[in-house]
Amino acid sequence: MVDFTCLRTKPCPPQQPSSAPPLANTYTISLRQSDGNSQIPTVKVGNQVLKNQPISQPTNPYATPNHAPTSGIITAISPHSDPHPSNQPALHIHIQADGNDHSLPPLQALDYRQHTPETLLTRIQQCGIVGLGGAGFPTARKLSHPSPTLLINAAECEPYITCDDLQIREHSHAILQGAQISAHIIGAQRILIGIEDDKPQALKALQQSAQTLNLPHLEIHSLPTKYPSGNQRQLIELLLNLRIPNHAHASDYGIICHNSATIKAIYDAIACGQPLIERYISVTGEAIAQPQVFRARLGTPIDHLLTHAGGQIHPSRLIIGGPMMGYQLNHLQAGVQKTTNCLLLLPIAQSEQNSEQPCIRCAKCADACPMELLPQQLYWYSRNQQHQRLQQYRLFDCIECGICASVCPSSIPLVQYYRHSKGAIAQAKRKDTAAEIARARHEARQARLERQAAERKARMDAKRAQLQAKTAQQPQKHTPPTHQPPNTPTNNKPLKPPKHARKHAAKRVNKSKAT
Repeated sequence: MVDFTCLRTKPCPPQQPSSAPPLANTYTISLRQSDGNSQIPTVKVGNQVLKNQPISQPTNPYATPNHAPTSGIITAISPHSDPHPSNQPALHIHIQADGNDHSLPPLQALDYRQHTPETLLTRIQQCGIVGLGGAGFPTARKLSHPSPTLLINAAECEPYITCDDLQIREHSHAILQGAQISAHIIGAQRILIGIEDDKPQALKALQQSAQTLNLPHLEIHSLPTKYPSGNQRQLIELLLNLRIPNHAHASDYGIICHNSATIKAIYDAIACGQPLIERYISVTGEAIAQPQVFRARLGTPIDHLLTHAGGQIHPSRLIIGGPMMGYQLNHLQAGVQKTTNCLLLLPIAQSEQNSEQPCIRCAKCADACPMELLPQQLYWYSRNQQHQRLQQYRLFDCIECGICASVCPSSIPLVQYYRHSKGAIAQAKRKDTAAEIARARHEARQARLERQAAERKARMDAKRAQLQAKTAQQPQKHTPPTHQPPNTPTNNKPLKPPKHARKHAAKRVNKSKAT
């Protein structure tokens, strides 16, 4: 791992508390789910909504709904720019704030010790809680796996980001109570908290709260400030000396890991009955006038937050997240999402304007990789689309930390190549799975048709055999054939002359009458 402590050039002052920006005029709530599908709006254009009111329902039963961040009127449900790595628009609900901020009453507070885990999970899902560390995975689904160990990630190792640090300082008591609730749900007997040693105030606040709450099964570990120790797999390896392979999950090893902000949201949902409508966000970087941490409502336009942070000092590029794993955003009108933890404004450096150069095989990327991969080989196989070789060289062990790209003297965007290859491999697997399903469906249809044909043939054979048996059982009647000459009367009835003979006879009668 790499020490990037020196990159924290403009952190928020320790004495400066978080602040809530004034209400924006409009809020845009993204309906894009983590699986790429859109949620179903439960409101219509022109409807009046209140703060905390549910405004959408997920299509996936494990996903979470969205809630109105303030009171106002639904003005549109249409595509809008979205803070997403693809920079593609998504369906949004547009709320025109009325400025009153009227709210629905909170849900009934629950004593977690008197309710079943299923009831608590329903409340967490109902309040829209997802992982606030970046992935956005539904928290209720993650907590549905019983595990003996609960791991709380308070490391926040990427440069510039300080939102979790400040939230821990201000709400350490609630975070530890949220940890108790989560441990009760999954049946954990051990709670571990990993926090970096460059957060002395947050560490002290956690220790004091733990002493007050008297939590004997709680362990608080101070970690060295090294990037990327805040990644879940690295944190587990540091605290438990266990490396999770890429094809497995931490829950497979009896570990459930949550970000500290997610734990605070769990406490708010259970103990306060409050849905997730706001989060702590770091607005920082060399290009922002007043770096600070906001308690921002979800859906707040990004340019609204930048304006209340003093605005940009000089032209810069906006990054969602940290400088290592974040992605650049081109639309300042996009609204804050549940996974937006940092707005980073950095000046456009001359080195960033350089174009990609050929690889010089210096092996700096391999020396810096925290997963002990061979980024140079992965780069060549990625360029040549050799998917099998990429998997042999453990492409999916890459956590996309960006260290290899940052140390590359040829300015090769290695992580972009890896992300593209991961997507291509996943798409190829989806196609193979679809082809296998289609083949199985075709074979099942052919088998069904053959079975139906065989059944029809069996039924026909059975009927034929039954008729033959019935015919064989009946006595045969032999009657001698009777030969009658033509025009002989039968049943003592005289035969009528042919039609043409009757016509000639009629003509003769008419002539005789005329004469």
